Amino acid sequence: MLGSLSCIKLGDKYGRIKTIIAGNIVNVFGSIILVSSFSFAQLVVGRIVLGLGLGAIVATVPAWQAESSLATHRGRFVVLEGTFPSLGLVAFQFIDLGCFFDNTSFSWRFPLAIPLLFNFLMLSTIPFLPESPRWLVKKGRIEEAVEILAILDDVSPDSPRIAEGIRHMQRSLETMSQGSMVGILRDKENKMKFRTLVCLFITFYWSLNGAGLIGFYTVPIFSSLGVSAIIARVLSGSMYAWQVPCCMLAYLLVDRLGRRFLLLLGAAGMGIVFVIMAVCVSLVPANKAAMIIAAVAMYGFGFFYSMSLGVNWLYPTEITPLGYSTQIYALSTASQFALTFMVVEVSPIGITNLGWKYFIVFAAINLGLLFPVVYLFFPETTGHSLEDMDVTFRTPTGPFGVVKASKHVRQDTVLHPSGEVEVQDLEMENERKVGTVLEIDQV
Repeated sequence: MLGSLSCIKLGDKYGRIKTIIAGNIVNVFGSIILVSSFSFAQLVVGRIVLGLGLGAIVATVPAWQAESSLATHRGRFVVLEGTFPSLGLVAFQFIDLGCFFDNTSFSWRFPLAIPLLFNFLMLSTIPFLPESPRWLVKKGRIEEAVEILAILDDVSPDSPRIAEGIRHMQRSLETMSQGSMVGILRDKENKMKFRTLVCLFITFYWSLNGAGLIGFYTVPIFSSLGVSAIIARVLSGSMYAWQVPCCMLAYLLVDRLGRRFLLLLGAAGMGIVFVIMAVCVSLVPANKAAMIIAAVAMYGFGFFYSMSLGVNWLYPTEITPLGYSTQIYALSTASQFALTFMVVEVSPIGITNLGWKYFIVFAAINLGLLFPVVYLFFPETTGHSLEDMDVTFRTPTGPFGVVKASKHVRQDTVLHPSGEVEVQDLEMENERKVGTVLEIDQV
């Protein structure tokens, strides 16, 4: 959480690449402290250091990806990130199974050392990757931004598309004050408080949908269904392996069906799964069929969770204006860590005292809170540039009108501070023609 909050100042000052590099260096020191631990205090210190680095990375990478991607590919690129945590969890589950049979310190030192491989991999590759072009524009480094955009879009630096993209980014910065925590509260014209609340609600979606319960207590939940400790670990590993193709399916669908659809599908599906699990667990161990259904429901949760996993990282990066991006990303990620910590700490108490009724709590959150809030207040971002979303939120409607406004805002639409609406260089993807808008009655 503290690592994420540090990005409020450092991330905007030093850029995405340097922040990610710094986070990995901190992670290396944290992992070394953990692996070499000989006391509980050393483990605590190592975990704190590791958390600082991880927070900075998690708060920065999705923003860097979104800011460096075209509108037509942005969703798939960021959602693809959700596949890799699933792969990591698969590896962790089976490494944990292998170390389960070892009674020496190797059983915990070896798993803690593995992340070092990925830290060194990132440190050896990230410095050679391009900086966020939008961050470069924000810092006035226009020539570098043009060069990077041309490479990413595979066009000449002199292309009109590049020039127009730069102008859109500059206009986006002009329509709002340079990002600050005070500006978030005062900038009513850009609906900054509402946009910040939407980003923070995404952390509610991420943390309170039950993933913390299922993720951290998969083995105990399977064990409670009457299987052995070894079988419970095998089932846990296979459940995370099942999430990998589910994440790939989300990768294929996010730019076709939209962000809202996947978020709504995830909330509805996870809520129904928790209802099924509550009913079945209440019948275990007397009813063997209920035990099997509950186990299958765990895999169902993996499917619906994977459908929305990547969108949780993607969505805040798409609705946050460039001037405030670093501050809001940091707040969103820090809130995510805080809420996940709360769920992980409260869940053992909830399971002990409520038993199967604890699943009803998460069913109610998914169906009664997450689903309706996403439906009413989350505008669609698919196909829109990051600058188009500024127009969506600046359209003079209340919070309930933002979803409707997102359906009418077209790509390359600019709303100037004066209120003038301008549509430029509207490209027709099929015929590659440029259309001209003669009159606009209403946006």
